[in-house]
Amino acid sequence: MHITPSQPGADSPQAAEPKPTAFSRRWFLVAAGILAAFAVPKWFQHASMFSHIYDTGIYDNLVANLATGRGYWSSILERHHLGEHFSPIVLAFVPLYWAWPDARWLLVAQGIGQAIAVLLAGRYAVALCRQRGAAAPAWLIATAIALAFFYRPWLGAYAFEFQPINLGMPMTMAALVALAERRWRWFVAMCLLLATTRESAALTVAGFGVVAWLQQRRPRLAAGLVASSCVLAAFTMLVVMPAFRDQAAWAHVDRIAPWDHWDDKALYLFSLVAWLLFLPLLGWRVAAGALPGVALNLSVHAGQYSMNCHYDAQLGAFLVAGGVLGLVRLAPKLEAVASRATRAWKPPARRLAVAAALAFLAAGLALRVHAVLPKHHLIGRLVTGELLFPAPERRQIQAALADLPVDPGETLVMGFYAGAQACHRFEFIPLHENHHLPPPRLDLRPGLWVWTSIDGSPWLHQRMLNGPEFDVLQASPHLVVARVAP
Repeated sequence: MHITPSQPGADSPQAAEPKPTAFSRRWFLVAAGILAAFAVPKWFQHASMFSHIYDTGIYDNLVANLATGRGYWSSILERHHLGEHFSPIVLAFVPLYWAWPDARWLLVAQGIGQAIAVLLAGRYAVALCRQRGAAAPAWLIATAIALAFFYRPWLGAYAFEFQPINLGMPMTMAALVALAERRWRWFVAMCLLLATTRESAALTVAGFGVVAWLQQRRPRLAAGLVASSCVLAAFTMLVVMPAFRDQAAWAHVDRIAPWDHWDDKALYLFSLVAWLLFLPLLGWRVAAGALPGVALNLSVHAGQYSMNCHYDAQLGAFLVAGGVLGLVRLAPKLEAVASRATRAWKPPARRLAVAAALAFLAAGLALRVHAVLPKHHLIGRLVTGELLFPAPERRQIQAALADLPVDPGETLVMGFYAGAQACHRFEFIPLHENHHLPPPRLDLRPGLWVWTSIDGSPWLHQRMLNGPEFDVLQASPHLVVARVAP
């Protein structure tokens, strides 16, 4: 059905009985495939020992401490984690850790959450078409999903370690769908859940206020949302977090750098919309909801505007939604052009052309994704096969870690970039000094387990291989697991 606006009303067949394309069997298979595509690599990211202390290990250890009664304490950061970030959503993983303490709960949940966010882009297209009194054709829903699936900032967030802010991606998209469909209870529920992901979620709520003002034309709702975001930010940043770090300065204050590297920041701004084919410029009334989050990223250190981390997880939802709105606005013209171009084609030839175009597009996008995500990222490792077939020494170390006879509360010394596989099983003595140089003094008492990597702490790696004070359980050119000898 064409995306041509009709007059809404009780007698409008388009408004009353929209075509149920989004609920057919083919869409169920598409959804299942997308869920698997996002969840399975995150499982192997940990199983193949490519998860790290920062940041998966931090939250793995935090949830394990909560599950074993040690409280909301980060053994890696050596402080109460509510003083670091406001992310009480991690409490939802505690029952899962009671059943099986493993970081894959966190990583797979992150993958499933992003898959849901991608699928909700298609649902957002359906909601926008219904606002216009028309049903969304299959090609429009598929294109909206594809825009979200290949969106570079979201790919960077996916390839990164676990961060609770990523769990807010489907909540942000669901809230935008609820706002478009005026499902207010659902919208409020999503906003409340978002508030538990990170202190910066207040900016996402403020973004909803921008959308309510510009697109929904509801100034009172917009004012209420902006006021709520201010209250949420003040509560988390000025009340809760200072109380749990004993009034000490926040560790992230030194990242503020609003006047630096504007050449890179300009490229970042360009890339945010370029990866959506500039469609957010047509849907700017929704895309403008990303402005509070973008302003934060432009005010701090380079990692937040690199598109390689988790910082674009929630603000990216506004840009994806704005891109979908721009696509819906272009849909009638695109359908008219396609109709004129294919009028003389026979159905078999048309199908072959569509299949060839889709195959070409998929191949081009795959190559482009692999080009922008280097080998040390999750997707690069998946493309090269390293994720599914890790080096033998990694498997040996993994087997050694799984067989460690560890009692609850036993201590482990960790190199800086060692993997997260054993985080939940130990207390920690992390190496906070320059990990490339030996510290002035390192007190390794007998009985301590030590696990490090050549990349994490080269000096400790060599000492463990060559020093008589270690009983080496498993060793390779890259990783070593040992115990300090009596």
